[in-house]
Amino acid sequence: FHTKTIEQILEPVAEQVSHLVILHEQGEDGAAMPSLMKPIQAVSSAVNNLATVGNAQIATTKDQVLKMDTPQAIKKVQTAADLLMDSAKLIEGDEYSKAGREKLIAGSRGILQGTSDLLLIFDEAEVRRICHVCRKVRDYLKVSEVVQGMEDLVTYVKNLTPGMTNLSDLVLQRSKDLTNALHADKLKTGVADLRSQLPNLISSMKVYVTTVNEAGVGSDASCTNREYYVKNLSDEITEIIRIAQILAANPQTAKEAAELFKLCDELDELMEKLDDYRQKGLAEDGGKGILAARSVMSDARRLAVECENPEIRAALLQNAAECESLCNRLADLVKRGQGNSPEAKKLAEELKVKLQELKQNMKLAVIGQVADEFSDTTTVLKQFVTAASAPKHVAGREEKFAEKSQALTKQAARLANLGLQAVATSELGAEEKVAKATVSAKKIQELTPQVINAGKIVLDYPDNKLAKDHLKALTDEWTEHVDDLTEQVDNAMDVVDFIKASEDGIKKDHKTCLTAIQENRPTVALPAAGNIARRAHRILMAGKREVENTDDAEYVQELKSNLNGLSQTINPMVQATREYAQNPNSGSTKANVKDKNDELIRAVSQVRNTVEARRIAQQAKNMVIEEEPPPVPPLPQENEYAPPVPPPPEEEEFPEEQEEDVPMMQAARELHEEARKWESKGNDIIAAAKRMALLMAKMSHLVRGEVGKKSDLIACAKEIAKASNDVTRLAHEVADKCTDRRIRTDMKKTLDRIPTISTQLRILSTVKAASLGDSTEMTKDEEEAAEQATEMLVHNAQNLMMSVKDTVRSAEAASIR
Repeated sequence: FHTKTIEQILEPVAEQVSHLVILHEQGEDGAAMPSLMKPIQAVSSAVNNLATVGNAQIATTKDQVLKMDTPQAIKKVQTAADLLMDSAKLIEGDEYSKAGREKLIAGSRGILQGTSDLLLIFDEAEVRRICHVCRKVRDYLKVSEVVQGMEDLVTYVKNLTPGMTNLSDLVLQRSKDLTNALHADKLKTGVADLRSQLPNLISSMKVYVTTVNEAGVGSDASCTNREYYVKNLSDEITEIIRIAQILAANPQTAKEAAELFKLCDELDELMEKLDDYRQKGLAEDGGKGILAARSVMSDARRLAVECENPEIRAALLQNAAECESLCNRLADLVKRGQGNSPEAKKLAEELKVKLQELKQNMKLAVIGQVADEFSDTTTVLKQFVTAASAPKHVAGREEKFAEKSQALTKQAARLANLGLQAVATSELGAEEKVAKATVSAKKIQELTPQVINAGKIVLDYPDNKLAKDHLKALTDEWTEHVDDLTEQVDNAMDVVDFIKASEDGIKKDHKTCLTAIQENRPTVALPAAGNIARRAHRILMAGKREVENTDDAEYVQELKSNLNGLSQTINPMVQATREYAQNPNSGSTKANVKDKNDELIRAVSQVRNTVEARRIAQQAKNMVIEEEPPPVPPLPQENEYAPPVPPPPEEEEFPEEQEEDVPMMQAARELHEEARKWESKGNDIIAAAKRMALLMAKMSHLVRGEVGKKSDLIACAKEIAKASNDVTRLAHEVADKCTDRRIRTDMKKTLDRIPTISTQLRILSTVKAASLGDSTEMTKDEEEAAEQATEMLVHNAQNLMMSVKDTVRSAEAASIR
């Protein structure tokens, strides 16, 4: 049930029906049936209200599908209500009436399925209405191709604006009703993108209509810009339509590894393989693990070539060489048939350690590149705009523009690729964060040619104000996407490693600056000082995010003080370098530059020491300190017996499942295995998660009709819902105590999903219980509906187990921060 509206209507109906199903079962066991007239009359009244709404919809709608589907659904739900009323009358006359019980279960089954069908028909009609509006706007975007004059453009904008406003309102309203937070966020993001890109479409059209009759590249370049934005807006609307039409979330989608995780996945899988090697030996693997290791080494060497930090570069190359040596020795043992030997297992253990070192150094190399590349994302763009705006009389302006265009293209590619790599390889990365970084990186690379086209127009028409405004609009959009990617990269980076890498960069630029001063080259010293200032500013931004991300008051106060100290050193350092550039022969100005640089470096070190000290304190807090063992008690005296040793507490084992391809059981097993990684004694979240896994395993048997009765399935669903509430409540307590706001926010996003999924599980379990064991008495339509309910129940169970598993992991991370 993908909307809150459907869920809110179905939940009370399901509660009533579950009560009727249990009463029916008790009657089948020989108990007298109580009077059901009052609750059934309440159900019938609700059904009549729903039918009235449906008939009103039919009378007023232009949706032919709705007109065709609704009457049949209304008839189905009214028939079920009539069956319930008949059963109530029969039971009033005979509390043991078999016919009354049969009509009761048939009506219960039909009322829930019929109400669900009717609500889905209404909802699908609403989706069709939204999609119809979206398609009309998307089709009208193509009309931009025939706009040739300013009057046409005014008419076009007047016609487009109301449709786009209506589309935005409908889609945002839909997003508020969706139970799937990911889909809701995608709809909101889609609307935001439409609103941000529409002005640039209009801007490109303005430039086109003012240059279409003039010589030069203006009309062609602006036409390319227009086509770019029409395509972007059309694609965004198509994506909105796709998301709006999704009726359920695929439980596997969230777990499919993104291509960007390939490197980390290879390493993590390799670690698991190497654990297996030590237990099973290498002979069974066929050399696949060694091939994967060689692939990682190749990636590490490529990264080393790009790495400017000599220590990390040397460490990468050394790690790769050591891993290669171990791989060669392992491969030789496998070739000789000794893959299972103790020597091979020992080498596998050594290789695992070396690969861990390699992984860490690769991450440090990426962080170093991020600190360098993202320290200045605007200079190249500014130089490009300056080249595009050069007056016509300036010699070589076309060549300069071509040079700066190429530089902008290269920088965009570097930023996009490095940003993706940084987010994907970060320990703080996640599928959702990688997806956002992918969108930002793609937009940067796609927008760059359009920025260059806008620059060509300004180059050709330097006096055209509309062309200049258009270039500014596109450069602003480009900068916005780069800033978004920069923020995502910074949030994914470990703050200690990032500050260290930035500090190394500052020291490198400081050395360049001092060398330039010694050689009396102010033109080199000034850019080096600018780089130092930009890196220091990035450290300030990282520090401010760290302040916003923690609730540790003492740490925040100390870090703020150090950040203020750093902030006060930046401008004096830049000013000192400028004074030197104006008077390069003055010894005092040279000394002042060195002094101000040293002050800035000391301030950076203080910031690093503060965040590093907190990291060490957190690690120390989580260390297991072995206490001294208690003294040995005295030996028992003669005729004195030692007290019996109490047995260890028994933990309920997860049931063995012989059959393959049982999704609900598999989801439960995965949660149980995750929970078993942590100690459940004194950890209520882990205990509740294990209990949920065992209950879900029980439900798997109940759903397949292997054990139990209808009431057992309903009771099991209620127990799972109760355990879900326990997990949610306990995890919220852990999240509230976590001083790391980033972990806390991510954790609460996961927790927000659990109550909705749990409610849906109760509803779907009631639907399944109403048809459990009655297949011989059901019609073909009822059998199909029951099968669909089973599929939805399994799907829902997978989502619930996945969310709880994510909660367990988040809770363990939050408990140590």
